[in-house]
Order: sequence, then structure tokens, then C-alpha cells
Amino acid sequence: MRKIFVYLILTSAASLNALGQQNMTLYHMTTSPQQLYANPSFIPDAEWFIGIPGASSHHYNMAFTRLDINDFLNAVEKPAPDSSVLNVSKLTNLFGENNYMGLQYNLDLIHFGLKVKNSYITGNISVHNNFQMNVPGDLFKFLFEGNGGKNLGEEFDFGLGIDFLEYTEIGIGYATRLLDDRLMIGARGKFIKGLAALETQRNDISFYTDPNDFTLKVRSDLRFNMANSYTDISDPNNNDDWKTPGSAADLFRTNNTGWGLDLGAKMKVNSRIEISGAINNLGWINWNKHTKNYFSANPGAYIEYDGVDYKEIFDTTGSFKEAFEQVGDSLKKQLALDSSYAGFQTDLRPEFYIGGTLEVIENHRAGILFYGSLYQHKLYPAFTLSWNSKLNNVVALSASYTLIHGTYTNIGLGFTLNGGPVQFYFVSDNLFGAFDVRSSSVVNFRTGLNLTFGRKKEVEPGNVF
Repeated sequence: MRKIFVYLILTSAASLNALGQQNMTLYHMTTSPQQLYANPSFIPDAEWFIGIPGASSHHYNMAFTRLDINDFLNAVEKPAPDSSVLNVSKLTNLFGENNYMGLQYNLDLIHFGLKVKNSYITGNISVHNNFQMNVPGDLFKFLFEGNGGKNLGEEFDFGLGIDFLEYTEIGIGYATRLLDDRLMIGARGKFIKGLAALETQRNDISFYTDPNDFTLKVRSDLRFNMANSYTDISDPNNNDDWKTPGSAADLFRTNNTGWGLDLGAKMKVNSRIEISGAINNLGWINWNKHTKNYFSANPGAYIEYDGVDYKEIFDTTGSFKEAFEQVGDSLKKQLALDSSYAGFQTDLRPEFYIGGTLEVIENHRAGILFYGSLYQHKLYPAFTLSWNSKLNNVVALSASYTLIHGTYTNIGLGFTLNGGPVQFYFVSDNLFGAFDVRSSSVVNFRTGLNLTFGRKKEVEPGNVF
């Protein structure tokens, strides 16, 4: 467990220095077969396609809840004209009640599709990595203001939520046209091979300072579940809690399995207007092999907290990792956590899309899209306006504007370039963030190479703006 937490904390720190699973711009890009990942009912404009193995799709998302730089500037005080002092207590205003961080990376090993009469069949093998964290504002308030003064007698919410999911997906998709081609419906079934997981099942923890005798008390109802298909973390003699796959074959060697389902539909309202929707990542993974659980021994009971002896920890002659492990052992003892080796189940991070397009002029469409994802029983929405143009049989362009995670400067861009059967595509919901991750709170892009055959020639030469 200690190594897993070290890894996750380093991962979250990286996301703070730079900057969730959404495909806002891609959703209305009809020239890219990867559009199927946003809505399985969409039928590509190619008779058949195959993604170049290992290069057809690299999909990266990183985001965190927006921080207002003005709140930081307000914390900088000038006691004299030639000096500046940072008032740490004012930094609390930087953070909201709930603060989200997310990091996802998805890689296609295989992706292909084939038109069969009025239908389309697709298949894929992909590897998914998904890290999410929710940090309560009370944690920052405690760090910046302390538990004295006006905070005496106040109960701080320390309910930190950390979740990590890594799995291999083997998918088969089917889409078909109905009602004289006015309606398209589609589904993708997914067989899941679970590789690693950390789940915060319960994260109720609070910290209280008695205003009379100043004793510190902690009340908790915690449960963390974890699994690693590469190594037996249930073995008390195993010192390697976090082991990565040693070969491509390891991506499929696991008894932790599950199922998933994506559903989508698109309907032509008239010759110019289309509406669509999709619900993705319905499903679960059963973790029954190489599992471990930590949970509160006395859930809901107040325990006097003695604190962590940092002097003893940092006087150690060992490495920083050993010092960190000592902190973990101390917290485990102080919070009265028990452990077990029971199996558990995780969901696949469900999400939904609702959208529509209007063909303003031939081959040029305006789009609108609403997106939502669920994490820790909270809805994280996004909203996008887009313009999608198929300029000719070589170039197609998409531009978008997205509101997400409290940010309002997300300008997206997508394009496909076709040279014979070879197609290169790039799409990002935040173009500036994709090239300058340090100055943006949202980074999102997908890129890759496909081989497409029998693409529709809907645009005559010169039929552009």
C-alpha cells in the first residue's frame, strides 16, 4: 500500500504542475473513425479502416479545478513599499469546497472497422489508465490557517478521495441505420481485463480540536480497496506493492475481469438538423485476485489523535521513501485501520453526451454538446460549441469552444489529413493547453494514424467557404 500511495501522490503532483476522459471536439468530427469512441452509433465515412497498430490513437487528458490567480495576488501583502509578504492564511480562498484533479491516458493497440451492407462492425484492443482525486477545501483551510483561533471547535472535513484504474479493453462494436437512414443506433460491448486498482470506497474523516482542553480528535469511516494483477499484494512477505507489466502479454494475464457497454443513437430531424446522445462506460470490474483492503476499525467513533513525531521521522538515516513509509505506518496506527484481503468491484467511470448539429451550408455544420461524468457521487459537466467543415477529400477541420472545470478559455481544434489511404488526425479540446501544459488547467488531445479505404466523396473541388 505504501508504494501505491507514493506513486499516486507523485502523479497528482505532476498534474498540479501541468494541469477528464471527455471527447468534446471529437464528438462531431465525422471524418475520424475515432469518433466512435464518443458515440458508438456514428458510422465513419470510410468503407473500412484500420488503425496503425500502436499508433492509431494516443489519448491524453489532464485537468484540475480552476484556481483564481487573483486570490493568490490578494494574499501578497506589502507592509512597506519595498517589501512583500505572503499571507498564507489568505490562500484558503484559492480553493473551493471540492477540488478535483484527473489524469487519463488511453492507448489503442488495435482498432478497425468494416461496413457490412447497412451496418458497421468495429473492434479494438485498448489500454486505459485513469487517475482521479477529490480534495476537500477544509484540508487546505487547515494547512493554511491551522486549527487555532476561530477554528477551535470547528470540525474539518478531511475526506480525501483517490481512485486509480488500469485495465485492458477488448471491444466489439455494431452500428446500423434504420427508418430509411434517419435513425442510427449503436453499441459496443467490452470485455475487461483488470490490471491495477485503488478505490476510495468510503472517505468520511474529520478532525476536531476541543476549544476547552485543546485535545485533538479524529472521527473516521474509511475504506480503501486495492488490487494489482502483476504482483500478489495480499502476500505479507511481498515488498513490491506496485509492479508494472513486464511484457505485452502481461496486459492479458489476469483473473480480475469485467464487462462494459457503450450505447448511442443519432437521428435526423430534417435534412439539416441531427440530434444524438450516448452513454459510455457502463460496467464494472470484479477484483478477486491479489487484493487488499484498509478500513476503520471503529467507524464513526472519535479517537484522540497524538500526532506524528516528525522529528523522529526526519532524523532517520534512511531514505525519503523510508521516512514516508514511517508516516504511513504512524497514520495507520493513529486512525485505527484494520486490513483484509476481500474482493471488490469498481465501475468504469460512466459518462454521457447529448448533442446536435445544424448544417449551415453544405458540408459545414455548427454543433452543440453537453457532457457529464460522475466521480465520488458528483457530476462534472462540460459544454461545447463547435464548427465542423469538410473542405475537400483531403482536409477536414473542426473548431470548438468548451466550458469545463470552471475554465472559460478552452479553444479546441481538430483536423484530419488524408494522403491516399493514410490518415493523420489531431484533436484537442484546449489547443493552448496541449502545447503549454504549465499555463493551463485543462490539457486534452488525441492523435494518431489510420488507413482508410472507400471514403465518401461528398465534397466537389472548390466547394469551400
